[in-house]
Amino acid sequence: MNLLKDMQFYEWLIVSSMAPGAVIGIARFRSLPLFMKYVALFFVCSLGMELAADYRMIVLRQNNLIFYHLMTLLQYTFLAFSFREVIFFPWGKKLILLSVLVVFAVEIVFVSTGIQVFTQSPSWLRLMCRTLLLCWILLYLKTLLQSDKPQPLLSIPSFWVCLGILVHFASFLQVGIMRYLIETDRPLALFWYHISIWFDVIFYIICAYALYLAASRAPTDDHVQWDSF
Repeated sequence: MNLLKDMQFYEWLIVSSMAPGAVIGIARFRSLPLFMKYVALFFVCSLGMELAADYRMIVLRQNNLIFYHLMTLLQYTFLAFSFREVIFFPWGKKLILLSVLVVFAVEIVFVSTGIQVFTQSPSWLRLMCRTLLLCWILLYLKTLLQSDKPQPLLSIPSFWVCLGILVHFASFLQVGIMRYLIETDRPLALFWYHISIWFDVIFYIICAYALYLAASRAPTDDHVQWDSF
């Protein structure tokens, strides 16, 4: 069985939306500022995990949800570290670092106690990670407001990452009720799952544009811009 041949439309859609960010991140990794290097790693790991999940499900015919547990952890870690590089407040940087440790600890507790094991969708973990990212977005926006060198928002790569996450956050409710829907109304659960994929696609495309924006600038300009915070 050939993985690429047997992938369905929505599987192709997700992989295709991840690919531009991964390609830009790999091609321009050395020239990216540190905060965008984390976004590049986010894309590379996400694409790798998604392909591994598809291979396990399509070729091996096995439950692939363990890869989505790992993807959720890695995606949060890289995005959180990216925000940690661009916020001004030292206490905020410490909170972000602590939050990464807490997220991993919570996942261990969930899996070891059976609350949400590797054969189940990591819906609770996703809710937690998206809520935390929303907090870091607010903290980052406060940093922008207090900056002594204001710039057009749409010219700032990290602001585009914020927009992408906010779009992703729009499917917050769907993530929260997915487990309930799977148990009570599978056709409706599948419908909302497909809707949520489009939010994921927009999220990845916006973040890929943020990478492109950062990569198109001279490395010295990037560091001057962000080291001033």
